[in-house]
Amino acid sequence: DIEIICINDASTDNSLKILKDYSKLSNDIHIINCKENKGQGYGRNLGIDQAIGKYILFLDSDDWLELDACEKLFKRAEELNVDLLLFDQIEHYEDNTTKKRIYFKNNEINNVDDFIFDYTFNDNMLVVGSYQTVWGKLHKTSFLKKNKIKFPNTRANEDVVFNAETVIKARRMAYIPEILYHYRRVGQNSTQNNTIYTKKGFNLLPIFYRVEKLLKDENIFNQLEINFLKYKINESKIRLNSLKSPLNKEFYILLKKDFIRMEISKDKLNKLPKNLSKFYMNILNSHDFNSFINNGSDNYEAKLRNFILRDSLNGNYLNLFAFEKFFDNNQLNTNYNCLHSILDIIYDNKSVKGIVNNFDDLIYKLNYPEIEKCHINPFVYHILFGKNENKYKINKSIKNDVNFINKRILERKIRKFSEFGLNTRNRDDKIIVSLTSFPERIDEVKFTIFSLLNQKLKPDKVILWLANDEFINKENSLPNSLLKLIDNGLSIKWYDNNIKSYKKLIPSLKMYSDSIIVTVDDDIYYPKNWLFNLFEEHKKFPQDIICARSKKILLNSDNEISNYKNWEILENEESSSFFNFFTGSGGVLYPQNSLNDKVLNENLAMELCPYADDIWFWSMAILNKTKIKCIDENLNNLIFINPFRELNLDNQTTLWKKNVIDGKNDIQLKKVFDKFPELYEILGISH
Repeated sequence: DIEIICINDASTDNSLKILKDYSKLSNDIHIINCKENKGQGYGRNLGIDQAIGKYILFLDSDDWLELDACEKLFKRAEELNVDLLLFDQIEHYEDNTTKKRIYFKNNEINNVDDFIFDYTFNDNMLVVGSYQTVWGKLHKTSFLKKNKIKFPNTRANEDVVFNAETVIKARRMAYIPEILYHYRRVGQNSTQNNTIYTKKGFNLLPIFYRVEKLLKDENIFNQLEINFLKYKINESKIRLNSLKSPLNKEFYILLKKDFIRMEISKDKLNKLPKNLSKFYMNILNSHDFNSFINNGSDNYEAKLRNFILRDSLNGNYLNLFAFEKFFDNNQLNTNYNCLHSILDIIYDNKSVKGIVNNFDDLIYKLNYPEIEKCHINPFVYHILFGKNENKYKINKSIKNDVNFINKRILERKIRKFSEFGLNTRNRDDKIIVSLTSFPERIDEVKFTIFSLLNQKLKPDKVILWLANDEFINKENSLPNSLLKLIDNGLSIKWYDNNIKSYKKLIPSLKMYSDSIIVTVDDDIYYPKNWLFNLFEEHKKFPQDIICARSKKILLNSDNEISNYKNWEILENEESSSFFNFFTGSGGVLYPQNSLNDKVLNENLAMELCPYADDIWFWSMAILNKTKIKCIDENLNNLIFINPFRELNLDNQTTLWKKNVIDGKNDIQLKKVFDKFPELYEILGISH
């Protein structure tokens, strides 16, 4: 039940015919055909005027939404009665790389399902400086019309003013931490690209003036002034650097007039990042554009060339490699605002502390004395070698209590690996080891698979299940180091339905129902005797599900299941029990017919437990009245492929953070019990 309003802004191609063809298929598609091109601001205002739906979602004509985006957004907006509902996005580039646009980090909102906020949340960054786009938000139609919020009738940057006004005036905002919008950064003909490099980019200054006036009209300018200045000066700097001659000279003149008008006090300048306050002062103090270029601004390119020349004369290319790698694959959370800062760190051996979040070079050297011996800048060492060696003790707050592998050493072993890692003898019980992965981890899953192909007890198959829609070019999308393991016994299979982490078990259950299936996670390195221990325990308890790591489900004084975070890791548990909750990271052995047939209901699983496959599989075991047994030599101390991810030292996501810290396990567990109340009777517990 949606209406689709298409604004054909006097297109000169076949767009109108395509729209008309689609409108014949549905009465919900409405076309507004403009005879004269007037830009996105004008067109979006037409759409707002025509909209009769309860909510408005903006979509650019070359982007796309997840197929369940409208359903999820509508449901959440209705539940929480919000003016604005924020959700995450992802950018797609020409080289098939992507970049996520995430509003909030995992630890910024404790209970995202019912958290309501306004513009003051998160240090006011929602007003300025937080993805100035309208297509990352669902807008309540009555809210827009009541406040008479419209786009400026401009051809570029119209999002900025509209976004600022909606965020400021919205009294109830909420957030869905899911990527629902796909933004294409492909081709050079988009409005944004034309704006950056042409005179259209000059309209940035009047746009900023309108935002400034809005903040003053709402009596919140003093409250938001520093954030506003950061955003305005930074965007102005980017725009000036993007323009070619003579447009850059024209923009410089306009920018200087505007900076003079602003009259930023010394006190406020001191609150800005140094590179921005310096840029502002350089504009003010320069006589003309040439003097600004020659004296006022840092010529980063020239500085970089000098650094590279100096190093190359000494036969040293490590700094250059580190500089390139840092920007190609940002290895740490950073708050740097200036290329100059990173250059100084890498080439002039200045301290990184305070520039790159989490990283303390002094602590790093103290924990890893070999860095001092090789006379390499600690930050350079970390970028080039330390991350692959899993040297994760990068500041004093991190404890040395995480087991890990040295990926540099294992990389060499994998390259030389020539053994066949599967069982070649006939045996009654076929053992299928099954796992899944996704693009963010596909470069590292080879380490997990290498450990599986080096087991004391050889499996009959090791299968990596991947989703077709995540690897469009299939094998051509995968790293060669992973494909090499096919010769060692790895099977890579493709699954049409992207059921996320459920792919590690459900497809194998369908294909190998007469076999023992052992599931593993893609970010763990499994010891050599791991599969042997699981199978030996299976021979003693052939009807039970066997796991290498388990929690004990605790009950409170009312005989109800306690919160998940209170459950304790089992230590030397001897008995089988329904209350042993297997955790997938340790590996789980499923005998034939150990799970209820409903386990294969993918839609129901994703509806009830979208982030917690362990809860779904455990509940299917209990419905089948199958007990769980943990091995004596349990795997409580997991060996992590990437401890940086587990310790939240980079931007990658783990289900553990989502489920345990944010309390989603308890929510999903309740949904399962509500759907299958017979679980209470089987377990003998209270509702």
